[in-house]
Formats: sequence, C-alpha cells, structure tokens
Amino acid sequence: MTVPVTNENENGYPGEYKEIEYLDAHFQMKAVKKFAEVGSDKSLTLKSLPFPPGSKVEVIVLPAANEEDVFASMDKIVRKRGIKALTMKQVERIVHDARGVR
Repeated sequence: MTVPVTNENENGYPGEYKEIEYLDAHFQMKAVKKFAEVGSDKSLTLKSLPFPPGSKVEVIVLPAANEEDVFASMDKIVRKRGIKALTMKQVERIVHDARGVR
C-alpha cells in the first residue's frame, strides 16, 4: 500500500507525514520527519508534534546529510543528466521486471 507524504496531518499539524504499513496488517505507524538544530547545550526541542499530550513516542535522531532536501537534489540530477520523466505505469513495469513479477 502506498500512502503519499503530506504536509500536515489530520489535525492540521505541519510536517511530513507518511503512514507506513508493515507486514502485520494490524499495526500501522505514523512517521514524522522534522529537521531541527541542536542547541549549544546539546539538547533538542520538538514542537507541534501530531500526538496528544502524554503519548509515548520513539525518537530516532540522525545527522542531516545536508541542508537541501532529497527532492530538490533529485530534480537537479534529473535535469543535469537529461533523464526523461516516466509515468507510474512505466515505473511499475520496471520494478516488476527487476523483481521478476509479471
């Protein structure tokens, strides 16, 4: 199941949201991607999260590769290399061929 990334959740909180469906169809996790800067005291504060107060959440912190998001980077690469646009059907065919699915 593919769910598009949205710029706000159902409660109007800003951010990037994508529901991730695992093999167990009864468990879905909502992932929130935020960029933040570590303070001089090496702490981090996250605001406007889409979870009710008191909710238990798991936080994984990774260093950002660079300031530019992946979509802007890929747009530059596509233009530079002259890669033609594909329809979703064409992408699906390529993925299925690579996986040996017909």
